[in-house]
Amino acid sequence: MNPSPRLRKILLNLLVGAIILIVLVEPFRRFSASPSLPGLISELQWSAIIIAFAVVGGIILARHPGQRIGVFMLILPIGLAAGLILEAIVSAIPNGVTALTPFQYFAVWFSSWSWWFLILPLPLIALYFPTGELLSRGWRWGLVCLFTAFGAFHIVALLAAEWSELDGTRSWPGPFPLLSEEQIEPLVIVMGILLLTSIALAVMSMIARYRRAELVERAQIRWLMFFFALFFGVYLITFFSPDEYRQRWLVDAAMTLSIIGIPLSIGFAILRYRLYQIDVAINRSLVLGVVIIVLAIPFAAAFFGVRALLAGMLEPQHDTMVVAFSTLAAGLLFNPTYRWARDLIDRRFYGLRFNLLDLDVSQKAPDTGARGHHTGQTLGKYKLHDLLGKGGMGEVYRASDNGNTLAVKILPGSAVDLPEHLARFSREARLTLSLQHPNIVRMLDYGEDAGTAFMAMEYVEGDNLTARLHADGPLSLEETRAVIRQVAAALDYAHQSGFIHRDIKPGNIMLRKRADGGTDAVLMDFGVAKVKESRSMLTGTGMVGTIDYMAPEQIRESTAVDARADVYALGLVAYEMLAGQPAFKGSPAQVMFMHLTQPPPDIRALQPGIPAAAAEAILLALAKDPAERFDSAGAFASALG
Repeated sequence: MNPSPRLRKILLNLLVGAIILIVLVEPFRRFSASPSLPGLISELQWSAIIIAFAVVGGIILARHPGQRIGVFMLILPIGLAAGLILEAIVSAIPNGVTALTPFQYFAVWFSSWSWWFLILPLPLIALYFPTGELLSRGWRWGLVCLFTAFGAFHIVALLAAEWSELDGTRSWPGPFPLLSEEQIEPLVIVMGILLLTSIALAVMSMIARYRRAELVERAQIRWLMFFFALFFGVYLITFFSPDEYRQRWLVDAAMTLSIIGIPLSIGFAILRYRLYQIDVAINRSLVLGVVIIVLAIPFAAAFFGVRALLAGMLEPQHDTMVVAFSTLAAGLLFNPTYRWARDLIDRRFYGLRFNLLDLDVSQKAPDTGARGHHTGQTLGKYKLHDLLGKGGMGEVYRASDNGNTLAVKILPGSAVDLPEHLARFSREARLTLSLQHPNIVRMLDYGEDAGTAFMAMEYVEGDNLTARLHADGPLSLEETRAVIRQVAAALDYAHQSGFIHRDIKPGNIMLRKRADGGTDAVLMDFGVAKVKESRSMLTGTGMVGTIDYMAPEQIRESTAVDARADVYALGLVAYEMLAGQPAFKGSPAQVMFMHLTQPPPDIRALQPGIPAAAAEAILLALAKDPAERFDSAGAFASALG
């Protein structure tokens, strides 16, 4: 039985978290047993490698279960983290012991060969990247050579007459002493040739894939090839260098950076070229990296400080208590550090005007229902009936006044006490009162009754565009053109009157039936509209609008938006009307990064019958640079046909 997506993500988070904890704590445990600053630095370099593979691999598997690239990337951190634990168990075996228990034998065997988990994933990633499939069936020989070498190495190790620790300081008789060291040497050479053959085939596969690939896939492969070449170059230099030069800090640092570059290059492909459609993955990895780096400071301070204070009171083997205390101190700082890191990366590094935590909260689906808290009450002269809709900035009720049906929008009680929300609500009422256009909802009245702010507007009989698309699917080109023309006329009027809507979306477009059977589009909800030339921002740097239809410049700096932000949103509405689905799909964070970096999709990929001129008009409306879009909504509607 497959686990639910939520359970799967929880399990992956626990796995990655456990790996990170192990590889951060183990170096300090070893340092406490044998203090050596160069040794600690070397251990932390390997910790960085393991964490990089664990985080990127975990993110890929969380988004795409069963994706081979994610599985291959987790092989390295799982194997090396397990090797660290078993190596600690081996180091605890008393000197002089000659007969090991089965579990101790397993610990010696696994920890001695755990370096294989550094080598094993690399040919696999090269063979399968970026599609998760082999280029062709013939490249399976690379897998055959790799796993034959992997299996043979471990079988030979199992049959060796003598087993030793990873550092070679101690040894024990093997449980199955069938092969002497002289017999093993030629077998190791053969297995090494098999391993090198598998690596060569993986590199050749990557080169062949690169030559056949399209532009985007070539860009993905190019970065991975660069770091693979860097890694194997540094590895060969280290391998063939004399022993006295192998541990130089420069070589160690170059090796670490080249290995870390492999998951980071995959991450770069994800962010820059939309691999697996998880652009947000690298953003979260950066936040996690900042958190780890920052928390390492109080962890190290607590570790060395407490250890120094208790230097005469604790035996060296009790330093585990010091590690536990340091971990607790760092854990208590995790939440404030995470919030600070999230703001640092989102606002400073990416230049966004809100962080992804704000985004997730602001994009929650509104509640709707037949009855609301105010159903049956009277506000001013308006009797409230069923609830039509509910969101963060208001509840809309069907209401009556002397037999006339209208809609009444009220500010929820939780928002009345916030001056910013009350000011925005009153501003929407005044703004909408000043706009008189057949395709803009007509404001009738606004006021306050017993502490409840409300506005009364005409009741538009019909469905909004979202409901229409859900019920009927894609609309015809003629229907789309008719709706876009009317909304564009409303927007041009609002823009000429000095207002930018900033929240154009299908849910804010009502479709009112006329007596002659036709349909009028009516633009609703000027709650987040911006007054031209105004520098006052009621919303500060908070999240305003709907991310699915938000222009890139509105994501980065809301005070810089003009009428072309509404043109961008109208282009997205037109695309959705014709395609029956949004242009950009995913979580709010994914969609945000798509607005910022992903080229707009061509509607003809889903609807080949759309004329080239109409498709080109939509692409132009969705240009990332406002200067490349239409200057007005009317110009876009005319180009659409």
